[in-house]
Amino acid sequence: MQSRQGFFLQANEALFMYHPLMLFSSLCSLAVNKEVLRMQKEFSFTQPSYITLDLGEKYLPIHEDQACIVTNNPLTKAEVYAPEINFYLRHSTADKKHKSEAVKTLYEIRMTAFDLAQQTEMSITAGHRILIVSGLEQSLLGNKLDELGFEVLQVQASSIVTLDKQQNGLQVSVLEGETTFILEADQILWGNCPKEYTALPAVHDHEILGQQKTIERVLAGCRTISYNIQVKYNSSLCLYHDKRQEICGQCANVCPTQAIVKRQQPLRLEIMHARCSGCGACVAACPTGAMDSSRIPRNAFRQIARLFTGYTAMIIPSSLDLEKLDCELDTGILPLVIDDSLLDEWHLLSLVQTSGMPAIYCPDERTDLTENIVRVVNEIFLKRFQQKAVILCETPEDLKRETAQIKPLDAARFELDERSLTKRQAIAKRLQHLIEAEDLGAVDTAPYLHYGMLRLNQDACTLCLSCVDGCTPGALQIDKEQNTLDFIPALCTCCGYCLQTCPENDCLKIYRDQLVLHPEFFRRRVMARDEIFKCVECGRGFAPAKSVSRIAAIMAPKFADDSLRSKTLYCCPECKARVMLEGLKEIESF
Repeated sequence: MQSRQGFFLQANEALFMYHPLMLFSSLCSLAVNKEVLRMQKEFSFTQPSYITLDLGEKYLPIHEDQACIVTNNPLTKAEVYAPEINFYLRHSTADKKHKSEAVKTLYEIRMTAFDLAQQTEMSITAGHRILIVSGLEQSLLGNKLDELGFEVLQVQASSIVTLDKQQNGLQVSVLEGETTFILEADQILWGNCPKEYTALPAVHDHEILGQQKTIERVLAGCRTISYNIQVKYNSSLCLYHDKRQEICGQCANVCPTQAIVKRQQPLRLEIMHARCSGCGACVAACPTGAMDSSRIPRNAFRQIARLFTGYTAMIIPSSLDLEKLDCELDTGILPLVIDDSLLDEWHLLSLVQTSGMPAIYCPDERTDLTENIVRVVNEIFLKRFQQKAVILCETPEDLKRETAQIKPLDAARFELDERSLTKRQAIAKRLQHLIEAEDLGAVDTAPYLHYGMLRLNQDACTLCLSCVDGCTPGALQIDKEQNTLDFIPALCTCCGYCLQTCPENDCLKIYRDQLVLHPEFFRRRVMARDEIFKCVECGRGFAPAKSVSRIAAIMAPKFADDSLRSKTLYCCPECKARVMLEGLKEIESF
C-alpha cells in the first residue's frame, strides 16, 4: 500500500492534473479533429419565418443526416449553435442588406472563436482513491484492493478529526501527534462507522458488508469523468508561483468552484480542471495575464474585435436566455455572446479601440470585479473623450435611451500588434495611445485592479538588483550599459514583492491603486544609478560600487585579522577564487 504522501499527491494528480505528453497527445487529437471538421460544411442558415435573406450558397441549410460547424438552428447537428443570429434578426431595425452582412459577420465571429479555441477534452477515472479506516495495522481487504489496482491508504479511526464531502470526493482531516493534515479520497471503508457518516454514498462499512460486498460497492463507485481544460496557466507570469511569501492569489479568491488551489512549500497554484466551470473570473482577476481562457483566448478575442469594426458590440453573457431578451437594436448594433466574467480592462480596451465604437454591456449579474473594471475604463474615456467606452444597460429602456446617444470613438481607434506583448504591456500601450501628450490626472483602481507608483531612496539603494530579479511583470529593469535601475510605472501591479526582497531598510515605497493618466507613467525612468566597481586585481568592472562598499562594510570587521580575505572583498569572482587559492598554497609551502 502507498505511503500517505504518495497517496495524497498521486491521487490528486491522477484526478485533476494532466501529464505533458498526455496534453500534447490531446492537442494533436484536437488539431486533427478540427481539420476533419473543416472538411464538413462550415455554416448552415435556417431561414426564420419572419424574414428571408439570400446569404449565398455557403450558408444554405444542410440535410438532417449532415453536420456543420456553426448554425442558427438548435435542431441542426453542429459544433456551435449561435442563438444570437436569430436574436439579431428578430430585434434589429436594420434593412435586409445590412442584416445580411451582419449575419455573415456573426457566423465569422463564431467560426473564429471555434478555430482559435484551445480547449482540450480530457477524461479520467475517479473512485480509485480508497481510504481504509480501521483499528488494525494491516488489512486483508486493503491488500485485495491493492491487487485490483486501487490506490489504498489506511489510517487509524482514532486519528480522524473531521470528514467532509467535497465537490469531487471526500476530505478527511487527520491528526498525528500535534500535526493535522488533510487527505482526499474518493471512497472510504470504515468498520463500525459513526452514524453521522453512514449517509454519505461513498462511505462503506466493510465490517457489516463483508469483503466481497465491499469490493462490489467499491467497484460500482468507480466512474469516468470527462471535462475540458477551460483555462490556460502560464506560471512564468504568475505572482504566486515560487515566491518566498504570498503576494497574490486573486484567481483562487474569485474562483466560484474552488478549482484553483494555493499550495504551500513551495508556493504553487494547482488547477483542478475537473472542477473548473470555465466562467473566466480568474482571467479577469489576474493582473499579469498568467491566466487565459481556453474557449476564447486573447489571440482569438483580438481577431473577433476586428470583426466588430464599424459596429457597436452588444456584450451579452452566455448565461442569458436570448429568447427572454426583448429589446430593439438600432442599425449598427451587433451582439457578442461571451462568458462576461472573463472580461478585464484588456478585453474592453481591445474591443473599443479596434472597433472605434463604444460597447454596450447587458450584464446578467453584476459582480464587484466586473463593475470595478468597467468603472475604471469608463473614467479614463470620460477624462479623455467626455464619453463612456462601456455603456451598462439592464433594461430595454436603458438600451433605447443609451443607443440614441452613441457616438463613434474614432480618435480612440488603435491597431496594436500584441503577439510579443504580455497582457500588462498591451494595456500600457493602449492607454499610452489614448492619453497621448495629455495630463488627465489619475483614476482610483481599487479594489481589484492594481496600478501605482514606486518611490526609491537612492541613498539606501545599492543596486543589488534583488528587486529586478523578483519583479515578474518587468516593471523594474536594469540597464547594463548605463548601470541604472529603471522603472516603468504602468507595468507595476503593486504586488509588493520588491519590498520583501529588498535587503535595505526604507529603500522602496509603493503608492497603491492609482492609475496616473500622464505620458511619464508609461515611460521608462531611471530610479538609481551607480558606477561599476573595478576589480583591484585585474581592473575589470564586475559590480555596482555601492554593492561592493555595502558588503565590504559588513564583512571587513569579520576579516580584520586576515588581509587576504579582506582583499577578496574587492575582487571579481574569478580573481577572488585565484587569490584565495594562492593564499592556501603559500600557507601549505610555509
